[in-house]
Amino acid sequence: MISGKALIGCTLLLAATLGLGTGMSLIGIIDLICIVKKNAIMMLNFAREAERTHGMSSAEPIYQVCILR
Repeated sequence: MISGKALIGCTLLLAATLGLGTGMSLIGIIDLICIVKKNAIMMLNFAREAERTHGMSSAEPIYQVCILR
């Protein structure tokens, strides 16, 4: 699921500038959703790989990938 903070911030900014209904703003929101989803998938893949190969717990690799990205 998309980060609530990213979606709320994007929607508030567009509403404040009266740009909520334009086609370009909708494309931007869709791009934001795709970027957030891709980042989450990459973080989960990194965590699973670290769990399997290095025997780490679930939280450690997520913390490490957040620092790296």
